[in-house]
Amino acid sequence: MKNILITILIILTILNLTFLTEISKNEDLNNFYYNNQELSEDYSNKEKTHMQDVKDLINTSITINALLFLTFLIKKTTNYKKVGKYLIITSLFLYVAAIFFQQFFHNFHLLFFNNNNWLLPSTSKLIQTYPLTYFRNIFLIINTIYLILGAFLNKLRLSNLC
Repeated sequence: MKNILITILIILTILNLTFLTEISKNEDLNNFYYNNQELSEDYSNKEKTHMQDVKDLINTSITINALLFLTFLIKKTTNYKKVGKYLIITSLFLYVAAIFFQQFFHNFHLLFFNNNNWLLPSTSKLIQTYPLTYFRNIFLIINTIYLILGAFLNKLRLSNLC
């Protein structure tokens, strides 16, 4: 169980860092997320509500991430080979999901958002700035990081860390 939780910790860390990096590239979203400023009138109310939902989801994810990290600071023994295998298995599953990315993306939103504010018209500022292809490409990049890290941890020997 511990190795699965460490795998989740790694996955959340990479997702959160990617989100925080990407959001900092957009001045409006950067100010909204980091400085608690309102989004400009260029965004519809639906977009503003969705971005607040995204912000809440990311903050929850960061909180879970921090709690997992603190938990594992206390316990020092970890089977990195198993964590590596879990990351590889997760990555392979996510590569299959990437084939059906539009459906995966849709189901992700159904699971994590309790309204339909994420269903935006193609003319919306958010969709124009971050089209589906953007999310698919980021998804593939993140997934490749999981695969590489998993392969590295799978080959890692505990004696190399001591």
